[in-house]
Amino acid sequence: MNIQASTEPLVTIITPTFNRSHLIIQTVESILNQTYPRIEYIIVDDGSTDNTSQVLAPYANRITLVQQTNQGEAQAVNHGFVRAHGSIVGVVNSDDFIAPNLVECVVERLTAMPELVAIYPDWQAVDLESNPFGPVYRRPYNYKTLLYGVCLPGPGTFFRTKLIEQVGGRNPTYRFVGDWEFWLRIGLHGNMERIPSCLAYFRVHRQSLSSQIDCGAASERTTVIDELFARTDIPEALRPMELQVRAATYTRAAADCLPAKPLESRAYFRRAFTYSPKYMVQHPRALFSMLVTQLPAQIASSIFAYWRMIKHRAARRSGGKTE
Repeated sequence: MNIQASTEPLVTIITPTFNRSHLIIQTVESILNQTYPRIEYIIVDDGSTDNTSQVLAPYANRITLVQQTNQGEAQAVNHGFVRAHGSIVGVVNSDDFIAPNLVECVVERLTAMPELVAIYPDWQAVDLESNPFGPVYRRPYNYKTLLYGVCLPGPGTFFRTKLIEQVGGRNPTYRFVGDWEFWLRIGLHGNMERIPSCLAYFRVHRQSLSSQIDCGAASERTTVIDELFARTDIPEALRPMELQVRAATYTRAAADCLPAKPLESRAYFRRAFTYSPKYMVQHPRALFSMLVTQLPAQIASSIFAYWRMIKHRAARRSGGKTE
């Protein structure tokens, strides 16, 4: 791929992919049609067995295609990081796509505000046919919010490439919460900022990792927090928050297990209450959920399944949600 010299910063975009030949074209087109001119586009094919290579062949002179044996998304992203030449980098998954002016907005903000380490937009959820069904408005950045389990940086997030040398790449140990763990490390090095506009599109479908959240994610969450508070370099101001953060983490872990595994959820809720009864009392929904898990497993599962259905319907009617 030819990238002309310029005074404007080079931006690297990495797309990890595995058997997404039916979706990746929309991703590629959204990146190659950006209004910002200086983009290095790296696609890392993580051992696809479909016709991904053939689908990407027409773009050969506009992308860098890297092929590897199947090692998982985190390793594919890390492979892209190693090859990145840009001073700004972002990851756009092969089932997502971005608005034409996203990169231009990112460069403008990061250039004007050198103290920022990353920037993230609001995003729109879409279905398999790219039909939108609800914008997601992110909260303004606060490391404490991130620490409590709200992964503020989502689709369309970009950060300064130099941070990879400081914090390392994605941790392949984590299948479900690797993004959150990565941003927790990045966030220790400076502030991020939200772009209050929907400039990225997140596809929700059965094959997406976000639709497979379960008790595996629950155990990963608690391990992330264990490792974070075991670090010697976290700010001392965060230390007094540890018990409440652990309570919040175990509460989210309990939610990961619902509605399918109320008994496992019950155990996580009990740990959350042990860490901080105050946190549970201050969060009535978490307290209610904990009490429901004390019911027989079949009854508890039915209640949570119904509750989740009502929440999804309400979110669709409201035309968006804040996370």
